[in-house]
Amino acid sequence: MALRLSEAKARAVAGAHPDALIIGGDQVATVDGVIYGKPGCHEACSRAIARPLRERRSISIPVSAYTTPALVVEACGVPTLVTFRDLTDQEIERYLRREGL
Repeated sequence: MALRLSEAKARAVAGAHPDALIIGGDQVATVDGVIYGKPGCHEACSRAIARPLRERRSISIPVSAYTTPALVVEACGVPTLVTFRDLTDQEIERYLRREGL
């Protein structure tokens, strides 16, 4: 979930900045295997996170946080000048056989 959100954030910005490297990021926390996303508002935080965890008596609640940066890079072609050596027919055949072509 964190990776999907990170990538979505980066891609949302990348279209407006085609020449830039865009890094998106997000974080998702889990407690006892339950994923706690961003609640979005006061009431949702109280209902979904604070109330369920208030019954916990442990001083230290084991929380795992997954932070996922996502780098968006637009692929581009770079023209390259290639010069081939003048090969004989035998050299071409030998090369193709060696490469399994």
